[in-house]
Amino acid sequence: MLSKIQQATRQLAEMARLKREIEAMETEGSAGGGIVRVRMNGSRMVRRVTIDPEALKSGDAELLEELVKAAMNDASRKVERDLANRFRAMGGDALGSLMGGR
Repeated sequence: MLSKIQQATRQLAEMARLKREIEAMETEGSAGGGIVRVRMNGSRMVRRVTIDPEALKSGDAELLEELVKAAMNDASRKVERDLANRFRAMGGDALGSLMGGR
């Protein structure tokens, strides 16, 4: 019984460590050749949006909205890719093993 409690405690600590690492990860998505850039962490929280000042001069709000959306989607896809690569490097289904699956 004690070993099961110790194992659960280790798994919880490992999950907390992974959560911190994921939140600390950052990636950047862009659109319009870099006119709009979005930095996003591993939890898909937007950390920064950068818009080239030249894009504001056109006054085309609809185009700018589309560029922001595209940059956010690009960043989200990159986060997903980076997370998949990270878990694969950890030996496959890291979360499943933490939950007792493997």
